[in-house]
Amino acid sequence: MNNRKLYRSLIPVLLLSALPALARAQYNGIYTFNGNVEGDVPSQPAILAQGTDGYLHGTLPQGGTGNAGSWLQYNMSGLPLLTNFGGDGVHVNTNTGLSDAESGFMLGLDGNLYGAVSHVNGLDLGAVIRLVSTGGTPSIVYQFTGGTNGTFPKAPPIQGTDMNLYGVTSDYGNSGYVYQIVMNTTTGTGMLGWVHQLPSGSLAPLMVGSDGNFYGTYSNGSFSTNSSGVVVPSPNGYGGVFQITPAGNIKWYYNLNPFSSNNSSSGDGSNPQGGVMQAADGYLYGTASGGGTNATAGGVIFKIAINGTGYTVIHNFQSAEGTAPHGGLVQGSDGYLYGLTTKQGPPNPLGSQTQYKTSSGGTLFKVSTAGTNLTVLVPFFGISSPFNLGPGVDPESTPTLHTNGTIYGLTRVGGFSTTYGYNSAGVYTGQGAYDDAGEFFSYNAGLSPFISIIGRRSAKVGDQIGIIGQGFLNATGITFGGTAAPWVKFKVIIWSDNYMTVTVPAGAKTGPVVVQETTGNLSTLYNFTISTTCTILCIPLH
Repeated sequence: MNNRKLYRSLIPVLLLSALPALARAQYNGIYTFNGNVEGDVPSQPAILAQGTDGYLHGTLPQGGTGNAGSWLQYNMSGLPLLTNFGGDGVHVNTNTGLSDAESGFMLGLDGNLYGAVSHVNGLDLGAVIRLVSTGGTPSIVYQFTGGTNGTFPKAPPIQGTDMNLYGVTSDYGNSGYVYQIVMNTTTGTGMLGWVHQLPSGSLAPLMVGSDGNFYGTYSNGSFSTNSSGVVVPSPNGYGGVFQITPAGNIKWYYNLNPFSSNNSSSGDGSNPQGGVMQAADGYLYGTASGGGTNATAGGVIFKIAINGTGYTVIHNFQSAEGTAPHGGLVQGSDGYLYGLTTKQGPPNPLGSQTQYKTSSGGTLFKVSTAGTNLTVLVPFFGISSPFNLGPGVDPESTPTLHTNGTIYGLTRVGGFSTTYGYNSAGVYTGQGAYDDAGEFFSYNAGLSPFISIIGRRSAKVGDQIGIIGQGFLNATGITFGGTAAPWVKFKVIIWSDNYMTVTVPAGAKTGPVVVQETTGNLSTLYNFTISTTCTILCIPLH
């Protein structure tokens, strides 16, 4: 197992002084990847998932032994642990036969982590993988067979309350598929259930809404409904948003049109590559990577009601704000939406110093749900000469908001490296890592800690739900919309300081779920819906 760590030297004062004061105080370049040893270029969607252990878990698709990539674990301090999918030939050989994991992970209701790879033992079809919460090596859940079953899953699947997996395939830009994998919870493997063809491949993980249905995006093409009422895909179009039920029925879709819109002031934008999220106001929010009213056609932020109506562009990106957002959005305790762009941004802080070769490459931003007050928090850039420095370039993924209130993310290339090289024996002797391998970073926006319900936004009385957060060993009670859950054995189970399961009590009301702790209460950032019936088969977690 490759557990090597490459420690960076101190970041030169020159670079720190070039960053804006706000970013300098709140941005932290945690680690620059060494592609030759550990893995590199975390590409879209590259989801960092918070596990039941409170750690962050992700993947790097390339680099390392056999160029198979690696999986990442970060315990919220120090440096991340990276383990090669291909083994390193020096430590215990952990060759899994898996490679090209662009997905990152999603946390399942069963507490395990689920992701995807594009290659298995050299076969170009791909598979869904599982990493159990207690550690170990990723294993294959289901291997795709091509054709109408789909190929090349890039996004991690999500787990429904029926414990089955739901996701999308990319099919390398061709007509992808949205799929269900029926799980055998004893073996941790599954078989393909239903599939539904999409207008194009998708890189965006699905999201479950407060109504129990799934929501996703397609980056190209369009849907239409034929004379028989059947929803059929077409390769012609600019992408869109859709709702699909756990039974595999597409209930609604919205095809983006960059030239006209329900919003009279602008077009819809085009080519949404990131997923959608449901904000505290109940609306779905997302980004489109192209289109918009500005000359750069740098993309837009949109919102749409959960019933598929009222699509509205709330912000058109300008070059100084960053353009081409490839990921989705998260919402903080301040109500603002946070996201990443991959291109452009403010003028490079060192651009006037001609002795340095610099490049701009995206931003971390926040914006209100009205689309106003967009603020660039971090301008990403790289310095190729003479130092190989910079906070990173080209962040393609959706940022992750940990329940501790800190934002985490990955840049596809660049990073805070200094020198690198190997001696005559082939031993790495540099400080830092190769500049083009990507940066793992955090940003402290001053957001409050909170709790999150795993994988769902609704439940009925008697359901058991999983909660992640922190400080649970100091918990004294929990309420659902103001109704207290009985603090008794088997109704409330504290598994660790970061993970608990609770049975929804009689009298529970729609509203925030609040965990009461001796050090202060923690709440969900949204209203958790208490339903009288389950739209998905509901079974306990344990």
